Amino acid sequence: MSREPDAEALEVTLLASLAEAGIDARTIAQRPGDTIAPARPDVDSAARQAIARLGAVGAGPAAGLRLSRTLGEGGMGVVHLAVQTALGREVAVKTVKAERRDERAELDLLREGWVTGAVEHPNVVPIHDLGLDAAGAPLLVMKKIEGDAWSTLLGDAALVAERFGTDDLLAWNLGILMQVCHALHYAHSRGVVHRDLKPDNVMIGRFGEVYLLDWGLAVALEDDGSGRMPLARDAHAMAGTPCYMAPEMLGGAGHAITTATDVYLLGAVLHELVTGRPPHVGARLIEVALSIASSPPKLPADVSPELAALVEQAMQRAPADRVASADVFRRRLAGYLDHRSSERLAARADRRRVELEARLRDAEDPAVREDAYRLFAECRFGFRHALEVWPDSVAARRGLDAAALAMIEYELGEGDPRAAHALLTDLGAPPDDLVARVERAGAAKRDEDDRLRRVQADLDPATGRATRVLLAAVMGVLWVVMPVVATVLFRTGASRYDGYQDGTLAGLFALVVLGLAIWKRAQVGRTLINRGLVMAALVAMSTQALGAVYGALAERSPWAVFHDQILVFAAIVAMLTILVDRRMLVSALAYVAGFLVVPLVGDENVLLVIAACNLVSLVTIVAIWGGAGTHGEAAPKT
Repeated sequence: MSREPDAEALEVTLLASLAEAGIDARTIAQRPGDTIAPARPDVDSAARQAIARLGAVGAGPAAGLRLSRTLGEGGMGVVHLAVQTALGREVAVKTVKAERRDERAELDLLREGWVTGAVEHPNVVPIHDLGLDAAGAPLLVMKKIEGDAWSTLLGDAALVAERFGTDDLLAWNLGILMQVCHALHYAHSRGVVHRDLKPDNVMIGRFGEVYLLDWGLAVALEDDGSGRMPLARDAHAMAGTPCYMAPEMLGGAGHAITTATDVYLLGAVLHELVTGRPPHVGARLIEVALSIASSPPKLPADVSPELAALVEQAMQRAPADRVASADVFRRRLAGYLDHRSSERLAARADRRRVELEARLRDAEDPAVREDAYRLFAECRFGFRHALEVWPDSVAARRGLDAAALAMIEYELGEGDPRAAHALLTDLGAPPDDLVARVERAGAAKRDEDDRLRRVQADLDPATGRATRVLLAAVMGVLWVVMPVVATVLFRTGASRYDGYQDGTLAGLFALVVLGLAIWKRAQVGRTLINRGLVMAALVAMSTQALGAVYGALAERSPWAVFHDQILVFAAIVAMLTILVDRRMLVSALAYVAGFLVVPLVGDENVLLVIAACNLVSLVTIVAIWGGAGTHGEAAPKT
């Protein structure tokens, strides 16, 4: 796939810039982690004057030093261990290799001493002396440091824990970077830019001391006229370490080196701390250079949002868009460390949130509600605690919102909008559509609850008890006493059966019940039980009246008519059993038994059987609904 023309043009420009520095960027000979130094310029008159002034001081430091073993060496210089006899202390002495000694090499060493001395700070290696030895060679006397390069420690949690007693590697690394910020901020206040900040150039002492080393690429922002320091305005060639390099460090006209360059390098080092690798990588140097030119790099999603934002702002392509200073960068790191406990709380809570969402997917399990609310309580507590520590925590706010949304959806699915509504308070800014859904579900639930309350009230056996007792008493007189009286009258001959008269009497009794129901209509109409009993009584008496009249018209035996009425009563009470209360089954069975018993006891005793059945019904009604202790004990059929 072909690249865009502007990308091709950028590559051509970068290749040319690298070629000026004597580098073939199409090969991998130049490692991205190695420092690229600009071509060494000729020594100008100002630099010669500075060297001459130093020579006028005399041999100086060499006279009081006793050199011993070599501590290390590079391409141009060598560092020896020495004893400073006057103070009896060990120091490090840096000199130019004899075979590489020339005017420019000597100037490089002297400038390293001059720059380092100018930025004297607790996080910069102290320079004890600078001068010439007896042969006129420059000599740099420094504090001897025992420790390791930061690059060997920053990824080794076990070693850091062993040496420095901390189990939070990221917090420890950020603490080191904050001390580097102190050194850079001071250097910037002195008008000096380091230009080669990287973990290899930071030394960690045995007791946790932090030193920013290798000021060999440092430049001065202002010309003090001494000729001691190279100037930023003259730094047009590529210089620095490619895998951390800022775009302006690629070289070329119009790319000024400023304090914002070091701020970019701080962001690049932070990138390595949070991702495990430098920001600019590639198989060839040109790929690294293209990455530099396309700043800022993208960060993985699992990086802390606060640190990701700091990296992104510090590594902006345009220097003016970067973090304002090394000190502002440090303060933002300090703020993050203050918030780190909040992030760790949020991370632990988020693990519970993931468990919660997995548990809610198993909605068929009857134990899901108990488990879900336990997990929700745990993660909600964690997220809220995280927000107490740091109210602006994005991770905690998002996590709490996600957990609350999951529970709201669960409660809506379970038909409990009240619980869903209570959970809305956990959301930072509840979505309008969700609030509307919860409100609609709540209104529907309230309507359903009102309907159920009405049904429950309709079936409450305690409601209208006095009215039922009154009706039962009336029916007791009508249905129990009157059949017995009629039997006595028939047997004594005081009265003869007349179907029309019986029908009229039954109709009058129905009117009495109807009148009582109208009189007590407020109580009768309140419950299904009361309405059912009144309707049953009216139907029974109306049926009896119609049956009596029909029997008279058909010239049927009055005893057969009474016998049939028992079966009708059994059917009416059976319907009450089904519709009102299952305990009415006793009465229904009594009427069925009475219907079966009549042939055995003789037709002349049918009214007595009816009276007995009516008595069973009366006792059943009073026992079920008439007593004072029946409230809540009925088992209504809905």
